[in-house]
Amino acid sequence: MEVEIEDRGEVTAVHADRANLENALRQLVDNAVLYTPPGEKVILTCRPTELGQAVIEITDRGPGFDTNVDFDNPVPFKRGSSHAGLNKPGLGLGLFIARNLLEASGVRLTRRDHPQGGTIVTLTLPASLAETKPAKPAKKSRKKTV
Repeated sequence: MEVEIEDRGEVTAVHADRANLENALRQLVDNAVLYTPPGEKVILTCRPTELGQAVIEITDRGPGFDTNVDFDNPVPFKRGSSHAGLNKPGLGLGLFIARNLLEASGVRLTRRDHPQGGTIVTLTLPASLAETKPAKPAKKSRKKTV
């Protein structure tokens, strides 16, 4: 499994709880990796918006988001029934945990279907409330094989 990280522009500073953001990203990326078939990759993209926000997208090529799960109001321990036959481990807590952590940090979480199959999950982080120095630019693309 390959996870690719794409940097699409410098994001100077955002307003979010770092620990909550890291934990939520871990939950969402773990789900993307879990459902992405062998030979495909999960892509994380980070880009700034004109309003100073940061947008992080997690794109996978899995079976798509289960319509039996309410993305906006996930229920703990509820897993998608249409994915039951895939024999994937988990308790049905990942999305529930991620959404609650992100909402507590003021981060908006949305999703849409990928045109070629799979899901694109988008996190929109609010612009920083304080003036900060710009971060050093990240490398344009990094790959990690898991």
